[in-house]
This record gives sequence, structure tokens and C-alpha cells, in this order.
Amino acid sequence: MDLWIPWIFCIQCGSQVRNPCHVACVGPTLGALSCLVGALVCWPTGACVYCCNHQRGRDMMGRPVEMNSEVTNAIPF
Repeated sequence: MDLWIPWIFCIQCGSQVRNPCHVACVGPTLGALSCLVGALVCWPTGACVYCCNHQRGRDMMGRPVEMNSEVTNAIPF
């Protein structure tokens, strides 16, 4: 039985990357994966919370995007 696993790989090029090569691969890739995992947890939970507390539900649904930028910025290579 073959197991197909999709490969997610992100590359960020530019002058704002804080390493000598000015290319980041690990940080953006882990950031995208953390956004995906966070979305699986935060969006259904945020939808349930939204019924009672609108602002908190909106904040919870936006949390995966914040996690993406935090992880991407924490790993500069």
C-alpha cells in the first residue's frame, strides 16, 4: 500500500531575511505547517466561541495566521 504525503516546502527570498544567503526555507515551511495545524484546531473552536462572544471568536479564527508569522520570524534560515 502506497502512502502519498503531499510535500509542503516554502522558500522566502529577499533582503529582509536575517542570514548571509538572504534565503529562508526552514522557517517559512514550519510556519506554513503550524498555520495548517492551528487552523484545524482554532477554526472549529472559534466558530463555537463566536456564537457567544463575537470578538473572541474572530480572534481565535485569526490565530493560525499570527502563529505563521511568529514561527517564520523566529527561525531565520
